[in-house]
Amino acid sequence: MQNRKEIFSKRIKQVREQAGLSQDDLAQKLNITRGTIGHWENQRREPDIQMLCDLADALGADVDFLLGRKDSPT
Repeated sequence: MQNRKEIFSKRIKQVREQAGLSQDDLAQKLNITRGTIGHWENQRREPDIQMLCDLADALGADVDFLLGRKDSPT
């Protein structure tokens, strides 16, 4: 079974790609660096609570989906 960190990193990338966004596009929407997105997607870092909410909003996804607590992104 995957741990929450693995699920989170995979789901960010999945939803980002489904939205047709590059890491640069998402970073611009969140006013952060592309490297930060890369760190999240490669399990090297995690966003704080405020950024997690902003990330979910930018991706049009539910926080619970990103965290692996439910199976539907919306």
